[in-house]
Amino acid sequence: MPSADLLRASGDASIAARLGEIIAEALRTLGFNLNCAPVLDIALDDSINHGIKGRYLGSSVAEVVRLGGAYLE
Repeated sequence: MPSADLLRASGDASIAARLGEIIAEALRTLGFNLNCAPVLDIALDDSINHGIKGRYLGSSVAEVVRLGGAYLE
């Protein structure tokens, strides 16, 4: 599966939406009942190395809402 960094780099909400569909269907088919939601924090500084580096969907509220919302839809 593509990382949040790749989704962010594409900037294409339709790709985020499709990824959400694929993950949901795969988990449903395998009988899993869990949440694989994206990290909705805002990347203020990509140079900081911490636990969620590379998992952000954007560096602005609008970018995170657009990509995260499409994924969750």
